[in-house]
Amino acid sequence: MAEVFLSYDRADLPRARSLALALEKAGHSVWWDSQIKGGAQYSKEIERELKQADAVVVLWSAQSVDSAWVRDEAAAGRDSGRLVPAKLDQCDPPLGFRQYHTIDLSRWKGGRGGSGLTQMLAAIAALGGEPSLQPAAEAPKPAPNRARLVILAAAVVALLAVGLLWWRPWSTRSTMPVVAVAAASQSEAARAIAQDLFVRLGAAHSGRLASVQLVREGGGAKPDLILEVSGTQSAASLALLRASDRQLLASQELAAGPGRTADLKPSLEIAAAATVNCAASALSVPAPLPLGELKDYLQACARFNSLYGTEDVYILIPQLEQLVSRNPRFIPAWELLLLSGSHMRSIPTDNAKPPEQWLRTTVARARQIDASMPELRLAELQLLANNDFKNRIDLVDSVRSEHPDNLFALGARAEQLMLVGRNNEAVEDSERSAMLNPLSPYGRSEYVRTLAFSGRVDRAFGELNALKTLDEVARSVTETRFRLNLRYGDPKSSLELYRKFGTSKIHEAFLLARIDPTPTNQDRAIGLARSGASRQGYYSAFSEVLSAFGRDDDVFQTLMRVPPERVDQFLLQTLFRPTLGRLREKPRFLQIAKRYGLLDYWRTSGKWPDFCSEPDLPYDCKMEAAKLG
Repeated sequence: MAEVFLSYDRADLPRARSLALALEKAGHSVWWDSQIKGGAQYSKEIERELKQADAVVVLWSAQSVDSAWVRDEAAAGRDSGRLVPAKLDQCDPPLGFRQYHTIDLSRWKGGRGGSGLTQMLAAIAALGGEPSLQPAAEAPKPAPNRARLVILAAAVVALLAVGLLWWRPWSTRSTMPVVAVAAASQSEAARAIAQDLFVRLGAAHSGRLASVQLVREGGGAKPDLILEVSGTQSAASLALLRASDRQLLASQELAAGPGRTADLKPSLEIAAAATVNCAASALSVPAPLPLGELKDYLQACARFNSLYGTEDVYILIPQLEQLVSRNPRFIPAWELLLLSGSHMRSIPTDNAKPPEQWLRTTVARARQIDASMPELRLAELQLLANNDFKNRIDLVDSVRSEHPDNLFALGARAEQLMLVGRNNEAVEDSERSAMLNPLSPYGRSEYVRTLAFSGRVDRAFGELNALKTLDEVARSVTETRFRLNLRYGDPKSSLELYRKFGTSKIHEAFLLARIDPTPTNQDRAIGLARSGASRQGYYSAFSEVLSAFGRDDDVFQTLMRVPPERVDQFLLQTLFRPTLGRLREKPRFLQIAKRYGLLDYWRTSGKWPDFCSEPDLPYDCKMEAAKLG
């Protein structure tokens, strides 16, 4: 069979992947840029593969006709007589390529049939034996030869027959990865757990599960992966196996906490969904990773699902950097690296590069690989100034518009809206995120935080109670539980969480003062918070501690004196949380808004904060803003 070079634009990756799989199943060897190895010089490897290919398949689309790379690769195929052009939509090929017959794949859905695919296979097969493909307008017209026509007709019929037998267009087999959910043993308990998990995963439509075909083992479809589960009420395990050789790719053990027995089903669903999502990401690329690196990616991805939304997600950066260095075209690892790096405030400053410089370098590297990644845009968001409200909001509006079902795009927009007091819209985005991906701990916990910080505290605790079984598998849920109880919950139970999860003596002193609000305890809590503000810039915590103990004048004076470089996103969001509600009830709050640049944003954008529309607000925001000039 033929050696095929596939040229396409990154925007057409899903359809290019489907075609590559189709050609490989027909027996051809397909090379495309995802197979470039770590450390390779891209242009040299591309040039080498172009020279070695029997056929250069070029996918024209509205995006690729403007791609210099695709045009150059198409020209190499044209000039050497090996060009097989196809179009994915109704675009016109660029000048210089319009005289060639272009195969129409615009209606091809990625299956085994279709006239477009049949023409593609025939063209490649012809090139495998005759290394030339002349333009249709210049093709020679040999004299009719009956014997040649008979032989050619017989060859075409044979080719079509082989194609039909191989592709079976009547088959319903999808090009999506097939994951079989199976019991790890023949025990009744294991089979019941596997059946229940299969039903729940299928109903959840979680994240990338939409791009995975879930089946039961022995259900007819040949699986690519097997998800084996077993367990009891108090303990469970899951293992992801490669179906071809039952090689173990990932595994996880779950156990109920002390005194808890019936809480493993949700935890098992979360862990299984994360495992399948990670595997789907790995299988979404054309060239599979080597086994060892595939295991490394699955391990990092599972940890990411547990840690994202917490300040500790940065610990994954070294492992992810190694993955992208060895496999620079492996997009799923880049996505996780960019999202982890977006928490640049958490990256240790004793690295070789300061956090911002590291992020700029990483963003620049990622842009060379695939500039269309939404995760790249979200990382760029962190490089904008905290008070650059217009560009921040414009960026997240754009990403959400282009990727309305992207969990991280929705979360980022909600976070940015809360910086400018548009909490109602933030709640809508967070709720959509949680509904789209009900098995994502990050999405659910972010929804709880957004509810609480926008003043819907009772609803937040109601949602949080529904997540009480997920602490075993999701750090983001545990951290959310701690932070909500710290501010709004029972201080005694919060203190218990602090001893398990606390990160600062400020938290402990604050909780003790809430339990026993004596002047001594309050002064100690305020003193520690003041020290944290002056030494480490924790003005957000300092403001909330002051407000919790009724020191409203001190809150105002503090916020008016914060050094400009210390006005971070935490502080901006704090301005619109319930704890500062009394401060917002007074017109002097707009002086703070003016100092931080918020007033200018509200005026120029026309998007005023939610609190300005509250019916019981004792002043008119716009009138008071006019007084400030």
